[in-house]
Amino acid sequence: MAGTSSPDASRPWIDIQAPLFSGGAKCDSNGTQGNGADDRNSIQAAFDSIDPNLGGTILIPHGKICRISEFVHVHSSNLTITGGGTLFFDPPIIDGHIAFTKYASYMYAAALVISAPNCHLGKATIPTDVTSGFYSNSTGGVDPTVAITNIDLHNFAIRSTGSYRGLEWNNQAGAASNIVLDHNGLHVWCVKNVTISQVTVSDFETDAVEIWGIDGAVVSNNTIRNVGFNGVGSWLGVNMIITGNVFSSVGQPGELDFNHGIIANNIADNVSMSGYLIVNASSDYLDVVATSNTIYRDPAASASFLGIQVACRAPLTSCIQ
Repeated sequence: MAGTSSPDASRPWIDIQAPLFSGGAKCDSNGTQGNGADDRNSIQAAFDSIDPNLGGTILIPHGKICRISEFVHVHSSNLTITGGGTLFFDPPIIDGHIAFTKYASYMYAAALVISAPNCHLGKATIPTDVTSGFYSNSTGGVDPTVAITNIDLHNFAIRSTGSYRGLEWNNQAGAASNIVLDHNGLHVWCVKNVTISQVTVSDFETDAVEIWGIDGAVVSNNTIRNVGFNGVGSWLGVNMIITGNVFSSVGQPGELDFNHGIIANNIADNVSMSGYLIVNASSDYLDVVATSNTIYRDPAASASFLGIQVACRAPLTSCIQ
């Protein structure tokens, strides 16, 4: 119930079905396009009720499917999302493509967006230290305090509608013209310490999970399937562990820009692009271990892609692979 105390006696549990949140989410969809109440406003109201510093736990009710026609945005530290239910992203479809209405201008829209307000990202100013200049404020000054902290996402699902039309990168000679941009599952921006585990993300035309500007992340034991582009995409990251995930029918399991990290024990099948594209746009330094990953290609995919591809965007003398 909304407002009750969590076991640590400090952070509230938030029930998105509580009537005080725009009547409460009904979570009565059967998971098909247009079916069930649009719970977006109720769920957004529940997130908006969270103290941005104290945080809280949002419960997606177990076994329920909560339909949202627009993405939900949250900007709180000390946030947990769990509960065993499903956020079903069902935006309007026009001419076979999704069409955002209220939030069409938002950069990299996703079903669930977790971001720090007033946080800007930039490449490291010291080549071997990603966090130098990593976060900046609206005036452009280095400011690590603008990031939110401690995000824990586990045991729920995010999926979209039948607007997903398959791995359309195949046979396009590298062209992404048939992949709809900004149709993503989860986007996390400007966060220190994030854990994503036992989350299922499926049926999105672009990326399943995007984590940008992350200092400390564990992405483990998730299931990602039917995604047109990246299973996990990162940019400007440091201290990240990506392990134990299962990817099925994805463009590529990961396009990963981070420094100091491990990619291990992941399984991917029916991959239509590279298995993992590892880059160093964050800084002029790359220190990543990739080990014990299994990648099975889509037989129809272009032969030009690689299992693991490292793109060192700096002189080799300053880029360690």
